Amino acid sequence: MHSGLNYSMKIERMVIFNLATDENDPLLAFTSDWINAFSELVNVTEVVSTHVGNHSLPETIKVYEIGGGTIFRKSLAILKLIYHGMRIIANNRNTLIFHHMSTYSAFILGPLFRLRGFKQGLWYSHNRDSIILRVGSIVVNHIFSPTLDSFPFKSKKLHPVGHGISLKRFDHPEYENPNRNGIVSIGRVSEVKRLDKLISGLSESKVKDKSITLVGPILGQNNLYDSLVSLAKQNNLLLNFSPTVPYTEVAKTLSDYSMCYTGSPKTVDKSSIEGALMGCFVLSENVNVLEQTGMNEVWQAISREAPKTISEQIKILSFYESRIDLRKILSGSASEKNDLKSTTKRIFDQSSKHD
Repeated sequence: MHSGLNYSMKIERMVIFNLATDENDPLLAFTSDWINAFSELVNVTEVVSTHVGNHSLPETIKVYEIGGGTIFRKSLAILKLIYHGMRIIANNRNTLIFHHMSTYSAFILGPLFRLRGFKQGLWYSHNRDSIILRVGSIVVNHIFSPTLDSFPFKSKKLHPVGHGISLKRFDHPEYENPNRNGIVSIGRVSEVKRLDKLISGLSESKVKDKSITLVGPILGQNNLYDSLVSLAKQNNLLLNFSPTVPYTEVAKTLSDYSMCYTGSPKTVDKSSIEGALMGCFVLSENVNVLEQTGMNEVWQAISREAPKTISEQIKILSFYESRIDLRKILSGSASEKNDLKSTTKRIFDQSSKHD
């Protein structure tokens, strides 16, 4: 019997709805880590994914794909989703439902699960609001997000639990890398990341010999790429674009850089946590990011308050780039606040409680 089952509800089965179960997906590969972590808390684990690719999950974990894409395939996916919903409620063996960024499953199947008495949790970390999310939030029992501001609207059901990152992927930080230099941003290159603020901030800091590298797909029209390149040229800065790297190589990539940047106004990007785990000083104007990554501890260690501007952060931190002890403080704090096993356990415990 698993230790996670000591509840009056005694959860025996967990069904996870997510967007992808694919270890080759550069943005969603980490979902396999979540599935493995939850599977340690229950006897039976099932996963219903929009997309299923390559994965190394144990054979005991059943994974189903519903698909999507064209209008026809989306219609077929809805039918498959309904089928799985009926299949799930036919075997009501103390089942916990968890929607991981899967607002459509909460919207379509959530009311049915609620009527049948299933406990449901929803993980959502994004600033995008929608009617589908609103309806899904009504029918689930609990909502989870890294911070209160990582969810687009207020809800009494919301629980800030930090991010969930598998620490074993980041357990060899190369703090003493002699070639560690530059600033990196990993993830989608999009307007919401406010990457122009990083370029302007580096220019205003007057710090020399420091480049910016943007790793990830470029979203939207070419004018975003052109505007960023133009801004970098105007400020005589070296701006590099790099293709998306596999999730297995993210840790090594981050270890090459001194600092990482995140410009999302409210959400705490997972990449900023990963950067902190690898000892990259995190640049951000988002107070939640500074707290959740452990950067507040770094600023305290040098007896400073975190500057509000990116330019001042770069200017000051550039004097401490050789301080390995500060990078260890950062990594340790990020590990403590965002350990996947602790996060999934908190979610499981809260979701299993009687209302």
